[in-house]
Amino acid sequence: MMKRTILLSFLLLVSLQYIEAQTVFIKSGRNLNNYKFSSSGNEVANLQNEIGQSYEFGYIGKIPEKKRFYYGYSIGLEEYNASGSYASNNLVWETSYANFKGLGYYRLLKIERNLLSVKGGLGLATLIHGRQQINGGRYDLLKEKEFKGLFLNTQLGLSYRFSINNNIQVLADYDYGKQYRLANNNGQKLSFNNHSLSLGFSIDIN
Repeated sequence: MMKRTILLSFLLLVSLQYIEAQTVFIKSGRNLNNYKFSSSGNEVANLQNEIGQSYEFGYIGKIPEKKRFYYGYSIGLEEYNASGSYASNNLVWETSYANFKGLGYYRLLKIERNLLSVKGGLGLATLIHGRQQINGGRYDLLKEKEFKGLFLNTQLGLSYRFSINNNIQVLADYDYGKQYRLANNNGQKLSFNNHSLSLGFSIDIN
């Protein structure tokens, strides 16, 4: 866990060298995941949703007073986990994906210190850690082609901000996301979707 936090913090610091952000934010939360995996046209049955952690750093452009649309970017670390059975084998997947997303926000309402927006995101993700357990045996998913490569990451959700003062805000977000592997091969197809709840804070730096 500490190694992941250090890696994500380093990536954020590097990215901030190249952008002039108006607001930076950090969030942490939980994912509830649902895998869709098939091999040679046969879908893996009895997959169970599992909880995973999520971490996200990013920036948001200046929120306009009169216009409703604003944007941002983020880098994140998502855990997508699942368990199930296939061909009489018990399976457990524990995976961590790094991602980069562009974010678009549309302000629904603003009442004093409260701001509620609908948001969408589009980006790319790749596996950085993965472990598969089959009937007690453990295998490295980084060596499995169906889990490697780039995934298209889409999301839609709600974002709530409460301003503590002129520079610091508390965040609470809900997101529904879908991930698709860009190159499925060998008769194996992998995609997954997830529900995510996260809390965090943001700081105005300009």
